[in-house]
Amino acid sequence: MMAFENIGFSKTIEETGLKYICCADCNVGPLGYHDTKAQEKEYLIAVNRVSYDVGSLKISENIV
Repeated sequence: MMAFENIGFSKTIEETGLKYICCADCNVGPLGYHDTKAQEKEYLIAVNRVSYDVGSLKISENIV
């Protein structure tokens, strides 16, 4: 599971059921979207629009 900080959502677009995801600090976006009409609750984020801090990962040494 991932944690997001300072993420904002647009209003739902009635025709498509989409909510666009943006940075709540600077309103840069879209970073991805959330389909409110989808059966599964998921948030699709564009990998080229975000960064990931690998230093904060806790990887188990027992992974085979």
